[in-house]
Amino acid sequence: MAETNSQLTTQLHTIFLFFGDTSIEALTFIEQQFMPALRNDEPSKNYYTTIQFFPDTNQTSFLNDLNKSASFPTSADYILIHMGNKPSDSLQESIQKIAKENQYQLEAVYLNQASKLASDHFANQHTLTLPISNFSIESNGDQLKKYLLEPGKTYHIIGDTHECLEELMTLLEKSGFRFNLSGRITERPDPSHQFILLGDSIDKGKNTKAILEFLYLNLEHFYFVIGNHESFVYHYLQGKIKNANEEIVSRFFDSIPILEENPDLLAKFHTLVEHSAPFYKLISNQASFYATHAPCKNKYLGKLDKKSLRRMRNFHLDRSRPTEEQLLFLLEEANEHHPYHFFGHVAAKNAFRLKNKIHLDTGCIHGNLLTEAVLTPTGKVTTCSIPSHHQDDFQAQLPLLFQ
Repeated sequence: MAETNSQLTTQLHTIFLFFGDTSIEALTFIEQQFMPALRNDEPSKNYYTTIQFFPDTNQTSFLNDLNKSASFPTSADYILIHMGNKPSDSLQESIQKIAKENQYQLEAVYLNQASKLASDHFANQHTLTLPISNFSIESNGDQLKKYLLEPGKTYHIIGDTHECLEELMTLLEKSGFRFNLSGRITERPDPSHQFILLGDSIDKGKNTKAILEFLYLNLEHFYFVIGNHESFVYHYLQGKIKNANEEIVSRFFDSIPILEENPDLLAKFHTLVEHSAPFYKLISNQASFYATHAPCKNKYLGKLDKKSLRRMRNFHLDRSRPTEEQLLFLLEEANEHHPYHFFGHVAAKNAFRLKNKIHLDTGCIHGNLLTEAVLTPTGKVTTCSIPSHHQDDFQAQLPLLFQ
């Protein structure tokens, strides 16, 4: 008996391979039921689910077109490929390679009793018997919507602060903020100006309580990107990080004992982390951008799988090698026609811009600068820096990058 109801669970940035039935009924199901079930638009933020369907893999341009659909900046939300009954091993291997190179997961859909493949390349395998009268798909598209920004505004994107509260307040005052004696914001620029903190607000500055109290008090005025420091401390204090090197924890995450001793402050820290995003994305004709904590390769930008989230949050530097050498992928991937990518994490003497790649961590905690970028709705980018009041011998070791 044919199914009348069916639901699939999947995630964004999936390539679906349809095996088996090549009838008109099967193609009609894909186009009129499967594809509409994937849609989850947010028109107010210029987001329309991008779905690419390849009904015929015999086209000479198929693999090239597939790679374009999966590659940044297109990065289609979903890609559907009708494989037919007996696709060649070489074709499947080529698709697997493209998926891996572009950070997509693969899922198999077997139509009308098609034989399942023995493969460990599929995140999920689904069997569907047509016709299906009531078909639905559950995805993580709603999660992505939380990270989409409103178009038509000016965005101020501020690099790593590491508890440099005085410098942060000075930078905000330059944009029109005013504060009362308790640090609460009493005046701010009009809502056409929005402010994003790129993460790593805690640790190193010996000012944990003050920075967290300030950010918590003024939570509604900022977008927060979660940095590797917030993520580590949050999970460490929940007992989710096992076998951590306690010497490293003590040296680089000095907010931990303060939070352990102050339950009220810990609760505020939890609230701030839970209001943070792994990235933000603006979709605009002239001023599209991604904001992440760390530099990362294009293929990870805006994706929600665990590896992509980790890469947008953390970039491990090898201190025995030149910093710029490890960041050459930014130069290779930079493209003035792509969305801007703002990031911090790697402290340097200078902010730098490589076409659309804009770095903003200028080592405020090390006695150098606190830097912000300002992006207008027309796509114009300017940067502003203020000097740090901190004294740190490490300042002399900060690299000068991409000069």
